Amino acid sequence: RMALWNHPGNDVTGMIARVPRVAGTMAALLGGDVYHYHTKLMMKDARTGGAHLWHQDFGYWANNGCVYPDMGTCFITLDKMDKENAGLQVLR
Repeated sequence: RMALWNHPGNDVTGMIARVPRVAGTMAALLGGDVYHYHTKLMMKDARTGGAHLWHQDFGYWANNGCVYPDMGTCFITLDKMDKENAGLQVLR
């Protein structure tokens, strides 16, 4: 299950995109003002199978007119993530 939207509203998800810890950190990392490209909420039941193949986002950004990779992605979990509930695993 997934929900995707391009305009941050006045609900909690829109406020999260605007808080200094998110927007301010992105502005500092990217060296200037930032704007909200989109929010994606992915919902997966714990202890169930399935996988989401991760990828590089720049290909999607370029298809939508953002031809320079002056963008960032912020990943925020809403629930505790660990091996038992099939959370995100980062490989080095």
